[in-house]
Amino acid sequence: MSVRRVLGVVAVSLGLLLAGCKDELPPVAKLEAKSGKVDRDFADEVGVFQSADPGAEFAIGDGVRTAKSSSASLRLGDGSGLKLEEATLVRFLERPSGSKKQRMDVEMGQAELTAGNQPLDIETSFGKALIQPNSKLLIARSEAGGRFEIAIGSAVLDLKGQRTELGTGAKIEVGMDQAIIERSGPGAPAASSAEPASAPPPIESGIKAEISGEGARVKAPGSADFVKLPPGPAAIEPGSVLDLPRGTTARVRAGGEESTLSGPGQFVVGASEQTTVKTQGGTIELAPTRGPMAVTVPGGTITAKTGSRARLSTDKSGTTVSVATESFIPRFCAGGAARRGGFCRAASAC
Repeated sequence: MSVRRVLGVVAVSLGLLLAGCKDELPPVAKLEAKSGKVDRDFADEVGVFQSADPGAEFAIGDGVRTAKSSSASLRLGDGSGLKLEEATLVRFLERPSGSKKQRMDVEMGQAELTAGNQPLDIETSFGKALIQPNSKLLIARSEAGGRFEIAIGSAVLDLKGQRTELGTGAKIEVGMDQAIIERSGPGAPAASSAEPASAPPPIESGIKAEISGEGARVKAPGSADFVKLPPGPAAIEPGSVLDLPRGTTARVRAGGEESTLSGPGQFVVGASEQTTVKTQGGTIELAPTRGPMAVTVPGGTITAKTGSRARLSTDKSGTTVSVATESFIPRFCAGGAARRGGFCRAASAC
C-alpha cells in the first residue's frame, strides 16, 4: 500500500472518530420557534453573529440573541423550555463534568425558564435557582443588575449564599455585585427571613446628624409637629422623621455607620433594628464599613453589603440604584451610563 493511500485511510478514520466524538456531546439547547430576527454565535467566534432558524442547535459557549420586537423559543437538553423576549442575549456556559445543572448567563434583556415534570437546576452569573416542576422563572438583566421573578409555581434561590424560597408573584432584584433588593409579593418571605449575617447591626441610641443647608425639620416619635433644625450638629431620637428640602443634606451617624441624606424627601432614621433608614423620597448614599446597611424604600428593602458604595434615589416613578466599588466603577459606567459624583447612573431598578 502506498504512503499516500495510508495517509488517506488515516485521515478518513480520524474524521470519523472526530464525528463520533461530536455525536457523543448532545446540544445544550435547540431553537424551536422564532418571531422576527434571531441571531446566534459560536463559542470559537463569540460576537460574530449570524441568522438562526428553527432547528438550530447550541453547544456550550454559544449564544443566542433576539432583536427588537423579536422573540425566540428554545428547548433545553433536559426538556425544559427557554423563551427570550425582545432585545435579549443568552449565552450557554460550561458546567462541571457530570453536573446536571443548566448554566447560562442572561447578558441583557429578559428570559423565561419553564421547568418540565422534574425540578430544573439553573445557575447564572447572579446566582442559582432550583425551579420546581411546572414552574416559570423570569430572569432579567440590565445595567442596574439582575432580577428573578416567579411567574408560576415556586423556586428556591441561592444568591450569594442566601437561600430563599419564593412563590408566584415574588421577585428579588440583585444589584451589581453588592446590593440585594428584595421586593415583596405573594409568596415572598419577610425581610427578616434572611440569614442573620445579612442583617445590619442594631441601631445605637442617640443618632447624630450634621445638617448642611436651610429648612431641615425633625419630628420625634409620637409627636404631631415638626421642629426646625438649624445647620450644624444635631441629636436625633431613633424613629424620628427627618424632612429635608431641596439642596439640604444631613450626614447621619448611627450604629457606627454613616449615611448621607439629600432632599427633597422625608426619612425615618433608625426606623428599626433591621432598617437603618426608611424613605418615601429623596436620595441616600451608603458606604457601610462595619456590616450590611438596610434601607426601606417603597415596595421593598435594599441591603448594601460591607465595603460597597451605594446611592439610592427615590421618587414617584420608583427607585434608582447606583452601586460602585473602586474596582467596579468602569463596568457600571459602560453602555452609555453617566458618571456623576463618583457613581454611575444605572437604569431604574424598580
